[in-house]
Amino acid sequence: MSIHENKAVIRRFVKEVLNDKNLAVIDEICPPDYVELDPLPGQGPEDLRRR
Repeated sequence: MSIHENKAVIRRFVKEVLNDKNLAVIDEICPPDYVELDPLPGQGPEDLRRR
């Protein structure tokens, strides 16, 4: 994935998931083995939806 493609995915995540609360987008852009590198408990798409 190029830097431009990566930035587009991040922008989409912020706009559609975080801002618009469209959690269906998580399944489109996050693989099932997704690991978030932050100190919050829980990992993967399911825990991301719960936040």
